[in-house]
Amino acid sequence: MQPEDQPLIGRESEILGLHIMLDESKMLALMRQYMQDVDIFALTKVYIRYKPETNCLVKYLIESGSGSTTCYVKAYTAKDSAKLESIKTAQNANQIIPIIVKKHLMIIYPFPLDAKLKVLPRLLSPESLPNLLARALYPKAQVQPHIQSSEILQYKPERRLVLKLQLTSGEVLVAKAYTDQRYKLANLSRRRKLHSQHLLDVVGRSSKHKLLVFRWIEGRNLTHWYHINQNDLAPFYECGQYLRCFHQKSKPKRVIHKNTANFLRSLQSRTEDLAHLMPKLKSRLTHLTSQLLERLQDLKADKTVIHGDFYASQVLVTPNGNRLIDFDDVCYWYSAYDIGTFIAHLEFDSLGGDVSFARSQSYRRALLQGYGELKKNHSYEIELFTALALLQLAHQPFRDAHPQWAASIYHLIERCEQHLQSFKLLSEVNNLEGRLTFSSELFDLPYARQLLLRSIKDLSSADRLICIAVTRYKANKRVMIEYTLERANGERISILGKVRIKGFDKRTWHANKALYNAQFGPNGNDGIQVPKPLGCSSDHHIWFQSKVAGKSCFDLFCQQKSHSLSQRIAQALHKLHFNHIETDRHHSNQDEIRLLEEYLTLAANQLPTKAPVIQNILHNCKTLADELCTATQPTLIHRDFYHDQILVADSEVYLLDLDLLCYGSPALDVGNFVAHIEEQCLREFGQVNYAQQQTSKFVEHYLELSGLNLNRDIEIYTLLSWARHIYISQRIAQRNDWTEQIIELCEQRITRLRYRYL
Repeated sequence: MQPEDQPLIGRESEILGLHIMLDESKMLALMRQYMQDVDIFALTKVYIRYKPETNCLVKYLIESGSGSTTCYVKAYTAKDSAKLESIKTAQNANQIIPIIVKKHLMIIYPFPLDAKLKVLPRLLSPESLPNLLARALYPKAQVQPHIQSSEILQYKPERRLVLKLQLTSGEVLVAKAYTDQRYKLANLSRRRKLHSQHLLDVVGRSSKHKLLVFRWIEGRNLTHWYHINQNDLAPFYECGQYLRCFHQKSKPKRVIHKNTANFLRSLQSRTEDLAHLMPKLKSRLTHLTSQLLERLQDLKADKTVIHGDFYASQVLVTPNGNRLIDFDDVCYWYSAYDIGTFIAHLEFDSLGGDVSFARSQSYRRALLQGYGELKKNHSYEIELFTALALLQLAHQPFRDAHPQWAASIYHLIERCEQHLQSFKLLSEVNNLEGRLTFSSELFDLPYARQLLLRSIKDLSSADRLICIAVTRYKANKRVMIEYTLERANGERISILGKVRIKGFDKRTWHANKALYNAQFGPNGNDGIQVPKPLGCSSDHHIWFQSKVAGKSCFDLFCQQKSHSLSQRIAQALHKLHFNHIETDRHHSNQDEIRLLEEYLTLAANQLPTKAPVIQNILHNCKTLADELCTATQPTLIHRDFYHDQILVADSEVYLLDLDLLCYGSPALDVGNFVAHIEEQCLREFGQVNYAQQQTSKFVEHYLELSGLNLNRDIEIYTLLSWARHIYISQRIAQRNDWTEQIIELCEQRITRLRYRYL
């Protein structure tokens, strides 16, 4: 008996025989007492089905003088005493009968006796099997029922038995015996077709005995690849393709529509039973289940014909491609349920030591790649159904009589919670799904940890990933993800992952590396830096950098009277402009006007009453832009330089978000910075000129450092940035109230600049 079993027995007050059933030594003594004609010397629990305060069924592997066999025992409560009394006694001395242990309210079923699979004694008898098979086979099947040997492939008491039959003709058949309810489902599934071909070759059935007979499919189970030396991903990739094809091509005729409400009730019941096994997890399970149920109820997703119980053991790899071997749970429901179930079983097998986590991750990716080539899959839905499937599997360590079943259940619940968190994060950025195949791996703790370890040399296997959070999301464009890790010494570090949805941003990654190595790292000696680039994964469209501590410079900039920060920011911008790293991006004055025209056209459409004024502002901006100088030599510019792109930490100044780095006019960065400071001063303090002394000092110091005569260009670019804020104030709902003032300020600046420069 396991240490975890004793507290469980103490909590169970109704099932009197539970303390015997879970204790192999006590059960062995009891069986020796009631089965004296069998020389039993060892007994092992191999399967447990337990319903708190109702009943418990345990299957045992028995070693005796005549070899190995099985039997199962079922224990009841006092209110079921009548069931024990109603058990029929044998009609003759040779008939196997159940053994009733009234004292403990238990029934022992020697194999092949089964309370619900009544056909088993005949099916497993060499004398009666040929006749039974002959009656079940279809005449058109042209199969001669001469049996050479038989082998039990699977047996779940009171559920199902699967028997492999080797015929003397060389043919191989599979016979499956079911309970009444499961037979009805299996009988429906035998007609399933794909590409007009039957998925299973059914050669016989017996509704009386709840029996189906199929031709054997020759091939290797997909779990075989868990144990081979090379990491061959092709079978899993092809499995994904096959599943997508099954989802797309299967016809819904005669398919049961899975009832979501019934599924939720079943899940709730399982969770309650799980809480009885693990009372310390009760509050977590309640919270977890309520969240999962709520998310599933709110799910808006397409439905199709699905397998319903899809995992690696259900897939055979044959010379003619992948085949499925079980269609008993085929139904009409969410396609992501099949994928989530497959991934959940992969993780279950990994936690059980059957396959390494690294391999399971590779297999998962291969499956998604194969599935995704045919149709973009929904990453966040897959995360939800992986969490649901893991919760359904959480009782399995106890059911399989695993030695440390409580610890295994704990880990499964933990993984379930992690997948739910990934679902929440992916729901926030659901435009990633379909455009980035492995997006879920960015938000799943174990997968993300492996990704970080592979991508970042500074990390070690002792570092533990404890939190993932989306810190910024720009729909259809970019996502910023913060990863928090705990090192072996307890120190916590934060890493930022920058994702570009349309593809890996190779330019920005290389530019940041080049800048960091070109005096923008700690070796620069002036305290002007970019965050340290740490690594990348082009498959995930992501690169990583250190998260630096510091404050956005706006408040410090506006409140400081000494102007030292104004000069420091000017120094940082000058250092960037006169750095000699290379880029193939260029941004001309004409490019800036083209973008402004695009933005102001949108703003005019949103504000039809202001459209003539906005169009007039655009016309004047174009006219003034013609006065801008044409760059004589390439200058590296930020192109989105404003106060939120600058972090100040004591004497250090960090430049952030160099995604738009290119060659262009240095006046663009200076003017953009000034306009953004003024615009936020308008919103926060009600005064555009609140920080005028500081902005003037910033411009003055920049011109002093650069030696350039850019006053006119800076003023014009400041206007262009202000004009762009007309559109920004409409795009951001919280700024709508400022649009009219921004338009008026643009008109005033245009008047002043036209007078000065035209």
